[in-house]
Amino acid sequence: MNDIINKIIEANNKWKDPDYCLQVVKKDPSNLQFIRKQTPEICIAAVQRDGLALERVKNQTPEICIAAVKENGNALYWIENQTPEICVEATKQNPEAYKYVKLPAIDFEREKFIRKLSFLLLSS
Repeated sequence: MNDIINKIIEANNKWKDPDYCLQVVKKDPSNLQFIRKQTPEICIAAVQRDGLALERVKNQTPEICIAAVKENGNALYWIENQTPEICVEATKQNPEAYKYVKLPAIDFEREKFIRKLSFLLLSS
């Protein structure tokens, strides 16, 4: 019985080690849900492998969001604070991602907005 308890304690301690956490999300990004202390490095590693892992990121940064939409444009759906740059990157990866644009300042069709932003960013 003590062996089982010791193994459980040892396993739980591994989840506190950032290096261990980085390795497990690189193998399976869904493991991000078990990591209490998510670092930007851990989160980026997860979303670079599976952009939709963004759903499990506790503290979204622009860098994490960009990495997510570059891997899967549909990750835009999970982004809390969208920026024009993030929306453009998402639609570059998947043109259909425009349907997840939530920017409140848009007073015209989303598709036209995304096309204009894409043109501006590509021409700069």
